[in-house]
Amino acid sequence: MAPLLARLGLGRSGFGFSKKSGGGAAAGPFSATGGLVDSVVVGSYKYHIFRSPGTLTVSGSPGNVDMLLVGGGASGFGGHGYGGAGGQVRYLTNITITSGSYPISVGSGGASPGPSGAGQPGGNTTSFGYTSYGGGADPALPSYIPGPYLGTIPGWGPGPEYGNLNGPAFGGSSNAGLGAGGEGANPNTTWRPGGNGRQVPAPFLPTGVPAPMISALGSTPTAAPAWTYFGGGGGGAGGNGYENSQGGNGGLGGGGGGGTGPGGAGGNPGYGYPFPPGGPLGDAGQDGRGGGGGGGGIGACGTTYCPAKKGGDGVFVVRYLA
Repeated sequence: MAPLLARLGLGRSGFGFSKKSGGGAAAGPFSATGGLVDSVVVGSYKYHIFRSPGTLTVSGSPGNVDMLLVGGGASGFGGHGYGGAGGQVRYLTNITITSGSYPISVGSGGASPGPSGAGQPGGNTTSFGYTSYGGGADPALPSYIPGPYLGTIPGWGPGPEYGNLNGPAFGGSSNAGLGAGGEGANPNTTWRPGGNGRQVPAPFLPTGVPAPMISALGSTPTAAPAWTYFGGGGGGAGGNGYENSQGGNGGLGGGGGGGTGPGGAGGNPGYGYPFPPGGPLGDAGQDGRGGGGGGGGIGACGTTYCPAKKGGDGVFVVRYLA
């Protein structure tokens, strides 16, 4: 009788069930913490936004995320110089990640140079093995910075990253996912605009989001389509010797407007529609957008050549189903 009872899972002390050995509690639902914006819910998704280095801590079961990485924008060039290129923009979908702690690095904008100084590259934004290079920071792309005052700095795309002081204008979006900087004007000519950055899909960044997200992404613009642009190029500066030489407008996606030539107006920053007023000394690239800095003007700062503006800091955004 005892063997039969044993087979049925019954012991000598009466009816009962033995505990299962091994195993543990099932993993909970996917969740994460971290960032300047931490777990803000928009529609069906939770968002985290990093504007500086930090850690995204993930727990629970594996989950899929969408990510936006934007490198820091390059600064412009001093004098009647080029605008800086925007940071590279990478938008990734359905990336599976598991529980753990993940370091996030966010690229800073390139520092403002002196009155005749060369633009400085932006820092890289990296996470989960992906990298968005700062404007001017990709070693795999060609360098092409002609001009009488400036050395060579790594460039993006099919033409000069920061424009060309004495050559054809280089506007439009580059093939590398960022806006090219505008050309600094020749003497006796006027401005060149920066190229527009890359537009991310509207469902990833819908309008009408909570105030913390708006602030983390540069505060303005808040309306489509400009809200969804990142990495705009800075406008080139106005030329010397031209009475009303205007600085170039920055490209959509945070590009700063270029400084003015004598008697001209500064370019408008590419922060959205309508453009806010631009200053005669040019504008910095927009932080949280990776915009390129505007080129320095001539004479408006009280000296012959004016310093250019810094590039905008980059950003990292991640979202997942709430």
